[in-house]
Amino acid sequence: MNGFRPISLQEEFGKNVRKNRKSMGLTQMQLAVKADTDIRQIQRIEAGEIATSITQAYLIAQTLQVGLDDLFL
Repeated sequence: MNGFRPISLQEEFGKNVRKNRKSMGLTQMQLAVKADTDIRQIQRIEAGEIATSITQAYLIAQTLQVGLDDLFL
């Protein structure tokens, strides 16, 4: 093996959540409150540690004012 590991979908989602959150000037806590979730959930999503439900992904996308597909691409 060459040591290359493709990025997983949950890692890509987390990276895009972080990028969009920062571009809006939101803290993780502010995003968690606005998306009606726990800050630890946001931290773990952004770190690519966990996948989230489609409902939670939709709430995060709405909070960040982006399309759901923008968080996966």
